[in-house]
Parts: sequence; C-alpha cells; structure tokens
Amino acid sequence: KNCQKKQSIMLRLVHARFAQPQRVAAAARSFSAAAEAIHTTDSPSTRGRQGPPSLRKQYLAARIHDTVSHKFLAVVQYADITAGEWHTLRHDLTQAGFHVTVFPNKIFSKLLKGSPLSDLGAQYMCSSAVIYADREDCKSCLSVVEKHPKLTLVGGKVGDVLLSPSQLLAYSNLPPLDVMRAALVQTLSGPAAMLRQLLQANQSRLVMSLRQHADSDSTESKPAS
Repeated sequence: KNCQKKQSIMLRLVHARFAQPQRVAAAARSFSAAAEAIHTTDSPSTRGRQGPPSLRKQYLAARIHDTVSHKFLAVVQYADITAGEWHTLRHDLTQAGFHVTVFPNKIFSKLLKGSPLSDLGAQYMCSSAVIYADREDCKSCLSVVEKHPKLTLVGGKVGDVLLSPSQLLAYSNLPPLDVMRAALVQTLSGPAAMLRQLLQANQSRLVMSLRQHADSDSTESKPAS
C-alpha cells in the first residue's frame, strides 16, 4: 500500500510538472522505460543491490525526456555562481521565454548514452545546467548567456541537430526565416525576370521596326504635289 501511495504521489507530481497535455502522455510512456535504461547501465554489482529503479530515478528520467524533446536546448557550465546570480539568471531567461534546470550529471549522461543526443550528454559534466524552449530562438538565448560572465556555453541542439558553441553562434547570426525565404524567392525569380525583360525588349524593337517600315511605305506612296 505504501508503494502504491508513493507511485500515486509521484505520478501526480509528474502530471503537475508537465503542464502541456501533449507532453503528459509522452512522459508517461517513457516513465518506466527511461528509468530502466538508467538502471541497466549501472555496474552488475550495483544492480544486484539496488533492485528495481527507484521512483526518484523514474521521475528524473521523465523530466529529462521531456526537457530534451523541446525544439531548442543549450548546455551551459557555471562556476562560483551565487544564489542571487542564479535567481537573476532564471529571471532573465524567463523574460526571454526560456527555462533552465539542473539534473544529476550521472543520470543525465547515462540516459542520453546510445541516443542521437549522446554527444550532448557527454558534455554535461561539472556544474552544468540545461536551458530549453519550445521555439528555435538561439539568438535570444545567447544574448542572455552573454550577460552572465560566469556561464560557459558547451553545446546544444536546434530541432534534431546537435551544434557546437561556434555553430550556435553562427546560427544565431542568421537572418530570420521570413527574410531568408524572401531572399531565396528573389534569387530564384531573378533569371525569369531577366528573360521576361529580354523577350519584351525584342518584341518592342520588332514593333518599332515594323512601324517605321509602315511609315516609310506610306510616305513613298503619297503622290507628289
């Protein structure tokens, strides 16, 4: 009964953590499987003593699964950051539309091991935090990180693509998607516009030549006075 009560409490906590309904179902499906993945990566001697995955591991696995499923994610390392500086960082990121959280290094790395995000998990060491959002706004995130000199960007992902710090910086310097689409349309329509102008110019010259020829014929056909 106590175990069932603990599981019920933990499920309610997970339900409250994942505010968006579409994330609740995905988190519930990965709840036990992700924790089992963490558990099975431990050493054989440790697994023999631990038994089934603990509720804490299941809860952390569900949180990590939900976090890495966002469209944008960045891993930063911090050193000697005070409680006041951490509060300011959270406030600045929230104002910019981002979230920040911290996971145990060992569990985060083990959960991502063998997945497409394994390289990102390998970079999660020392004092690290995860910044994430549901939009691919790399520029706003980097502008907040630059305001806090104790943060060091070590990598991240945009969509399903892993990026290094230099690649994240290059991506943030790209123009907005609408501007790039407009430039692409203009580039593709350029040759067609030039061809249309060329054809119209040839037609105009032909019409002008025929008009001049017709005027000269009418002048020659007039009787002399």
